[in-house]
Amino acid sequence: MAGPPAALARPALRHIMLLAKDVPAAAAFYSGALGLPLTRLTERWAELDCGGGGVLAVTADADGASGDPAPAAAASRSPFLCFSVRDLQTVVARCLDAGAALDGPIQYPPRGAVREGSEGGEGRGGEGRGIEGSRHLDPGPVALQVAALRAPDGHLLSLFEPADGG
Repeated sequence: MAGPPAALARPALRHIMLLAKDVPAAAAFYSGALGLPLTRLTERWAELDCGGGGVLAVTADADGASGDPAPAAAASRSPFLCFSVRDLQTVVARCLDAGAALDGPIQYPPRGAVREGSEGGEGRGGEGRGIEGSRHLDPGPVALQVAALRAPDGHLLSLFEPADGG
């Protein structure tokens, strides 16, 4: 079976976009607390460099002028932004100082890790769904610590300190 034509090859993620009621404040949090370099900032748009070609874009939500929180964050439908960090305790402290809140205790080790492979993994309902080149949740420890936080804008953050020092 031939693979997809080049025009239909795996898409490349351009950026992750978050809605925020205060773009400069959100950008200051992600830049200051997480150390993401700020590459562009206006009152309604910010871009932060996540490394490896990844970009975190922050834009004003439609209700930003009224002061209402971003609809997705307010309804707890926020994406989970997951970052690997070298010193979890220090990064968590910076996040808390910048207005974030822990969303549960720091875990040692995490509940699972993603692994590459073609072996059957647990699908919905427990049936194996192995797909060549797919990613599966592996219960083996790969991190020393994991922390879940809510950023001041309500978005969920997950911080992982890799066991190998990152």
